[in-house]
Amino acid sequence: MKVSDELIISALMNGRTNKEAAEQCGLSETQLYERMRAASFKEKYQNAQELLLQRASDKITLQITAALDTIAEIMTNTENPPTVRLTAATTILKDCTMIRELSRQVKKWQNSDEFDLDFSRTFYGDGRN
Repeated sequence: MKVSDELIISALMNGRTNKEAAEQCGLSETQLYERMRAASFKEKYQNAQELLLQRASDKITLQITAALDTIAEIMTNTENPPTVRLTAATTILKDCTMIRELSRQVKKWQNSDEFDLDFSRTFYGDGRN
């Protein structure tokens, strides 16, 4: 019985090492690597990574929006001491800079031919490949 690409991708996306993913799917590491080299698998895997990244990004965006609204409320409330308002403003500026840089990095990854290889290393470290 052939193991589906989706099952392999699920095992890989759940932070398993290649060896663990192969075992979970009932494959040898060699069989796993052969599948991972196939163009159709690479495309499915990249799509799954992009979907995961988009879902995480969407969730983070909602939380960031709520956080920024709260900080903006503190910043604009004239009843707050000036130091509190200044701290809130500084927080917003720092966070915006970080978000822009993160967005730039994501775009760089998505436009890279090595996106599928770098994604796992970035989030799981070198030992997860």
